Amino acid sequence: MTRILRISVLVATVFALCAVTTLAYAGTSGNGLVFTEHDTKFHVNDIAPPGPSTGDQYVVRGQLLSDGEQIGAIKVVCTLTGPSGRAMCDVAFRFGPSGPDATRMYLQGLYNPEQPVSTFAVVGGTNQYQGASGTGFRTPTGGRDASWEVDLN
Repeated sequence: MTRILRISVLVATVFALCAVTTLAYAGTSGNGLVFTEHDTKFHVNDIAPPGPSTGDQYVVRGQLLSDGEQIGAIKVVCTLTGPSGRAMCDVAFRFGPSGPDATRMYLQGLYNPEQPVSTFAVVGGTNQYQGASGTGFRTPTGGRDASWEVDLN
């Protein structure tokens, strides 16, 4: 029973992280972007042994929103690095319509459920984000929601 409870708590924690899935764009300041996220789809790739273990992946998808209007999409893939719930995550924001010419921004970082804010490195993108660098900060705000602040260099 304890193992099932721990697994449920871990999955719920990662699910909350993956709320990285619907960004409601709140505004800009200088070289920064501010978003609110809300996830829409969540999938677990459970690698043996059953339950949360190193190598398990969590895939989240959602919409990007600005003032309630859809402006794009998000996809997050997190791989557990051990039983603590920490995970290496790849985040992809897509702005505007999908397709080969879509504008994208990519981030990578370590999600730590014990920290109130997770920090991600901006590692590039396409179009105006090609070669971009900077830092993204994700703060859970409850349920499937979180706020993001992305500061570009």
